[in-house]
Amino acid sequence: MILAALIAICLVLYSSHPVLMIFSLLSLYLSYVLFWRRYEPKVIFFGVFMSWLSITIKIFYSDITGIRYESLSSSVNIIQTTYVSLLGFCIFCLGLWFAIKDLRLSNEKMNELFYRPVNFRRMLIVYLVASVINTVLKSFVFYFPGLSQFLSGFLQMKMGFLFLIIFYALKKKEHLLLVLGIIIAEVVLSLFSFFSSFKDIIITAIVIVAIFPNRLNARQSAVAVVLGCGFLYSVFVWQSVKGDYRKFLNAGERTQTVVVSQEDALKKLQELSEKSGESNKKDVLYQTIDRISYIEFFSQATENVPRKIAYENGKLWTDNVMHIFQPRILFPNKEAIDDSKMVNKYATRKVATAKMGASFSLGYMAESYIDFGPYFMFIPIFLVGWLLGFIYKTIILQSVNYLWGFTMVSSLWININCNGTPGTKILGWILMYYIAFLFFRYLLMKPLDNYIRGGVFKH
Repeated sequence: MILAALIAICLVLYSSHPVLMIFSLLSLYLSYVLFWRRYEPKVIFFGVFMSWLSITIKIFYSDITGIRYESLSSSVNIIQTTYVSLLGFCIFCLGLWFAIKDLRLSNEKMNELFYRPVNFRRMLIVYLVASVINTVLKSFVFYFPGLSQFLSGFLQMKMGFLFLIIFYALKKKEHLLLVLGIIIAEVVLSLFSFFSSFKDIIITAIVIVAIFPNRLNARQSAVAVVLGCGFLYSVFVWQSVKGDYRKFLNAGERTQTVVVSQEDALKKLQELSEKSGESNKKDVLYQTIDRISYIEFFSQATENVPRKIAYENGKLWTDNVMHIFQPRILFPNKEAIDDSKMVNKYATRKVATAKMGASFSLGYMAESYIDFGPYFMFIPIFLVGWLLGFIYKTIILQSVNYLWGFTMVSSLWININCNGTPGTKILGWILMYYIAFLFFRYLLMKPLDNYIRGGVFKH
């Protein structure tokens, strides 16, 4: 803690915007105090940390490079928007905390989690079967896009199944190399998709590992640093090759689909990765920073609203809620969401739309501002945080035990990392995930729990 305080003081003294830096660090400390909860997977903390990073990363980049923070944005309101976004982040965290503040983990159930025996081979079989089912569901989404919203929760759930095997391996200190190999295999397979989901897999693994409160020794710390550097390097490499790689995957078509074989995709990725070392490292670094950062459209929207466009007085959030209660499977003619259209309407910058194979969003904070202005915008932000925290708590409490509760919530950091995500997707994704959880809870959870503990799978 003393070291962290010294680092914080140095950052503030070195910063060209010391007050903004203080506000940034205090908001991060608030999230740590509220959400670094002992013996829980650090789902909420890592989710809000990624959101915090998407607001603040250019502040740190500016101080490290000596480039003026204001010059990194095309908006004249970037400083004010950063303050507002950080305040919104704190309100979001308070909403999350308000929902989970009375969540108290039972000592009896915690003892069951750590000491009740399970069969690793059977847990591994459950994980592999879940992987196969996940692949089948992805093909359903491809051929029946109207089911994508409904199946999204089941697809996300599979990532949480990592908890079963990682937790067991770390608890027993057995099969560690096998589990590491599975994680690496998952990362490699994710590279065949149009999106960089390898980051989600790695961060989910970190969320699970962080459940153990043990202090790292020197050797473990060195390994953590090496793995962290490797992760950052892979992100930089991906950022430098993803444009050309995606063009290869979709054969130049402006769609987000893969039309080449996995073997060809792997060869192309290897070829591009080898060439990435020849690219300008400064450009790649900034592209990565710019990709993580997500307040630019919000800042641009404040230039137009309300000066050129009046506040919407709740229209955007009303549309968000109504969209959720019209599932595409029942309303096949429902208009497809094109987030870029909203950016083009409210922001000063024009972006490519879905027809051009791209998607950009204002984010739920910007939508809240456009709807309710700079004061009442924090009400929906608080409610979004509360909803995510409520779902997190409910899933843990409704599961048959903490083994399955933690399995089911391990991937929820993706939903909690929602800065820059439109309101329709926040509400839709979390609702679909909870519905998927209920299906799993009442149909499969008890039989599978009995199976992995040595019994017979019996529904």
